[in-house]
Amino acid sequence: MKLYFLQLVESMDQDVNMSRTTIDDVAREAGVSTATVSRVINNSGTVSAKTAERVFAAIAALDYLPHTGARVLASNRTNTIGVVFPAISGAFFTTLLRGIEQAVYANGYTLLVFSTRGLGTTAVTPISPLGPHNTDGLLVFTNSLRDEELRRFEKRNFPMVLLHRSAPEGTAIPAVTFENKDGAYRMTAHLVACGHQRIAFLASGDDVEDSHWREMGYREAMAAHNLPIEPDWVQCVGYDGAEVATAVATLLTLDPPVDAIFCWDDDVARYALEAIAQHGKIVPDD
Repeated sequence: MKLYFLQLVESMDQDVNMSRTTIDDVAREAGVSTATVSRVINNSGTVSAKTAERVFAAIAALDYLPHTGARVLASNRTNTIGVVFPAISGAFFTTLLRGIEQAVYANGYTLLVFSTRGLGTTAVTPISPLGPHNTDGLLVFTNSLRDEELRRFEKRNFPMVLLHRSAPEGTAIPAVTFENKDGAYRMTAHLVACGHQRIAFLASGDDVEDSHWREMGYREAMAAHNLPIEPDWVQCVGYDGAEVATAVATLLTLDPPVDAIFCWDDDVARYALEAIAQHGKIVPDD
């Protein structure tokens, strides 16, 4: 089996080497210099429309594919932006990714997306599969990459923007975050003003900064209104509907049960609403 595999690889290498069309071939076919072909492919420099048409016709006729690796080495640019997510699921991630995609393509870049979900529900990549070798910059969502990896990239002056998390201590990496603590404080105070006192909180089961600060805002608001927080009122859930359903069942079977549930995340809230309905309760009536 090993020998056959090696022979197969050698055969594939030979086929690729025999069939690969080079930029020199395109230049000869179009009757231009290789520099002109390069300018057309990379959309750089001034090339007449008529000449560009000849180059594109030659590329199509010869089925030429530019060697991306060589272009990266020559220009030190990939024209690619990377995005690292913990998971691509739910309406929020889809909408966010769509907006990123629009901005990236509008500025002449392509998009490379990596999700750490395949590494486990709580995994954080120790070494990023995306970086200077295949992207010109990264958007890093929540805790997808370890602080050590972010610091390593910053030392290399590699462009990054963090989404929904703060920069690691001692770094100056730009970050886009919510005012989580104040928002959660105001939300909890609103529930109290509506007459609720036994208010539960469904927190993230992972080390997510948004969830942490929203829980802090919830706890401070409860304390400010002299309302206790029973140990069972704070439940940690993942992104799985079954975990949320179990937590909701626990909260509704307490004696007495809670009368409001603050969910840290929209998807968690959706699962909670479904679980509440399964228990014969109506939101907001009950």
